[in-house]
This record gives sequence, C-alpha cells and structure tokens, in this order.
Amino acid sequence: MSRRKCHASLAKPKESDLRFNSLVIAQFIKMLMRDGKKQKASNIVWTALDMLYEYCNKKGGIIEDGNEVKDSESEKAAIENMTTDEKKNMYTLRVLDKVLSKAGPSLELISKRIGGANIQVPVAVKEERQKTLAMRNIIVNARKRIPQCKSMINALAQEMIDVLKGSARTLDDVEQMHRMAKANAVFQGVKRA
Repeated sequence: MSRRKCHASLAKPKESDLRFNSLVIAQFIKMLMRDGKKQKASNIVWTALDMLYEYCNKKGGIIEDGNEVKDSESEKAAIENMTTDEKKNMYTLRVLDKVLSKAGPSLELISKRIGGANIQVPVAVKEERQKTLAMRNIIVNARKRIPQCKSMINALAQEMIDVLKGSARTLDDVEQMHRMAKANAVFQGVKRA
C-alpha cells in the first residue's frame, strides 16, 4: 500500500542523479524504474538522453517558438569556462526541459462527487505537477513502442524526439485531455471539497 505524503517524507532531502546532478532526471529515473532496478533505469534514461542530444546536435539546436534559444552574455561567459561534458549536460537538460514543457498538460480533470453524481472538474495544473504528468505520459507511451523499437532505450529516445517534432502519442494524450477539460468547462466554478 502506498504511503501518503506526510511531513516526514516531504522534509527528507531529494537526491539528484549522479551524471547530470539534476532532480528532474532523478525523478524521471525513479518513475521508469521497475522492481528496484535503479542502475538499469539510470542507464536507459542516460542513453536515451544521449540519443536525444545527438538528434538535436544534428538538427542544429533547440527551437523555441520558431527561433533558436539565445544565451545571454553572462551565460555565454560561463559556458566558455565549461568542459565539453558540462556543456553537453547543460544542453541536454535544456532539451529535456523543452520536451517536458511541450508534453505537460495545462489543464487536468479531477473527479468530484456532487449530489450523487461524479463530475469531472477541470483544474489548472501547477508547474511541478505538469512535469510529473509529462514524464508519466512519455514513459507510458514509450513502453507501448517497445515492440516496434526493440528496446526501451530506443523507444524512450524516439518518444522524446517525436515530442520535439510534434508527432508523439504523448501530445495526442495531452490534446485529448484539453478537449475533455474544455467540454467540462461548465463545472469549472465548482469548488473542491
């Protein structure tokens, strides 16, 4: 039985992953992990992120709203002092952040019981929850791709690449959730108990 979030679990410091030193990637690894095989999950995520980096490197950079992402002067100075691995890790984190922001829904439906009927109430999603939902959708859709791609590494990398391209199943799921939320917009004023 899963334990609810309590004060003790929230006070515990979160650990970042070993390679990228990122809490987001550590959370991604924990969500992907099965049967306590954390090293295997880590290798899958890290290799998939390397493949994502290779794809973006061939393409020529992250594109945000039709324009390539520009660095400020202070960021350029800090980037010049980094090693190639640090630059690669920083760039990979930026690409992953872009993937998660594209794959995360802005609205979600919460079931609420009113007068003997369960209704779906649309609620705005906070940024932290948005990333969690994006990771969950990417992992679920990548697992569905395993028969086609022959391995979880290839499936996860291909799903993230397709999110960047705009043709992933994850984006279809997000669009479907937004359509359902707009259809139930009548109940938006209903307070949650």
